[in-house]
Amino acid sequence: MICSATVAFARTLTQAELEPHLKAALIRLRHLTPSIALRVAKLPTNHYEVSYNVPKHLSEVEDWVNSILLFETEGDDRVTNHDNAARRWWRAKDNAYMMEFHLAPASSNCWTIT
Repeated sequence: MICSATVAFARTLTQAELEPHLKAALIRLRHLTPSIALRVAKLPTNHYEVSYNVPKHLSEVEDWVNSILLFETEGDDRVTNHDNAARRWWRAKDNAYMMEFHLAPASSNCWTIT
C-alpha cells in the first residue's frame, strides 16, 4: 500500500532543517514499535520470511533510518511525488524493509510524504 500526505508548516523548511527531526522521530518510533523495521525476503522454497534484527549499536539504527528516509528532488505536487514513489516500489524478494518514507518539497512551505 502506498499512502501520501502533504504537510504544511508555518514557514518554509529546508531538507537540512527537517531531516534531523524526522530521523529522531523515526528512531523513537522504532523503539516503541519495532515492527516498522521488519524485512521481507523471498526464500528459494517460494515462501517468504519476515525478519527483525535487534540492533546492538546506535549505528545500526542510524543505518536503518538513512535507508528508509528518502528525500526526492523531482516533483512539485502530491500527485507527482506519489507517482514517483510508486514507480520505485520494491518487491518482497528484494529483502527490503517493509516501510520507506519518500519526502519531496510540494510548495513554498509544504512537504509531501509518501
